[in-house]
Amino acid sequence: MIGSMKFEFLDLGHNIFFGQFPEFITRFLSLKQLDLSNNLFFASIPEILNALNLEKLNLSYNNFSGMLPPSVGKSKFGVGDFEGNNPGLSASPLRSCRGSSDSKGTKKSNLRKMRYSQ
Repeated sequence: MIGSMKFEFLDLGHNIFFGQFPEFITRFLSLKQLDLSNNLFFASIPEILNALNLEKLNLSYNNFSGMLPPSVGKSKFGVGDFEGNNPGLSASPLRSCRGSSDSKGTKKSNLRKMRYSQ
């Protein structure tokens, strides 16, 4: 069923999700906005994220590290979309954003908005 849904907006921010980047998200090829901010994700951001044509992305205040995938690093996303991650997260636009890995601003866990079109 996941493959048949055409999500445009997925906001899973301000939860206590833990683990690596949830790669199932990359199956939503119509996704335009993705918010995974203020969670406990770690490790690298997968290259397959390049396949999405995102207009907005917020991965701030997790513990991601490593190099950003090329199209994500050379995109319209700003430093604020990645701040508060592991200082080892690097590539443009992060040269000036070596944020901490704490999760300031984390709010009470709640599953937020999902919108899809058919």
